[in-house]
Amino acid sequence: MSGNILIVDDNPDNLRVLEQILTADGHKVRAAVNGEIALRSVGARQPDLILLDIMMPGMDGFEVCRRLKGDPSTAGIPVLFISALSETGDKLMAFEAGGVDYVTKPFAEQEVLARVRSHLGLAATRKKLLRANRELNREIKARKAAEERYRTIFDQCAEGIMIIDPVSMGFVEFNTIAHSRLGYSRAEFAALTLFDIIEGLTEE
Repeated sequence: MSGNILIVDDNPDNLRVLEQILTADGHKVRAAVNGEIALRSVGARQPDLILLDIMMPGMDGFEVCRRLKGDPSTAGIPVLFISALSETGDKLMAFEAGGVDYVTKPFAEQEVLARVRSHLGLAATRKKLLRANRELNREIKARKAAEERYRTIFDQCAEGIMIIDPVSMGFVEFNTIAHSRLGYSRAEFAALTLFDIIEGLTEE
């Protein structure tokens, strides 16, 4: 699966090597040499994945990641840290900042590609689920609106309407005019059957 990838690293050699590896694998790649440029680049056009170095002049990678995750519009972009820092504490800080993975430099080409492909696939699945969820919510709202329109028309009809269960002969649905014309409250009418109504009319 190909994707749009942003590489953030202040080392030109690292940028060049990563760009060559990822471009050869079919990805569209752009680069940023520091955190400030990276945030502006993301604001202009969001990537599918960010490869982020930690040790950079000015804003470090941890802060870049925290800012991305703190903004609802960019929080969903997966951030994969690639850094020479190999201590467990550094890796924990990366994950606490919001990173999804961590690759230690010097990196192996196949490891980078495997992790990039994996996270692009996960991100694509997440986007599909979000789209499906939005579509489901729209459908639910549309159905609720249609049901409310139906209810309004049904209840305000000038003629009495009753829907009867053929087995119990109870009233499944009925409008206001149906029970009020016969002198029952809604609760009273709901507890009756068609036989009860007929019997009551006969007695009168």
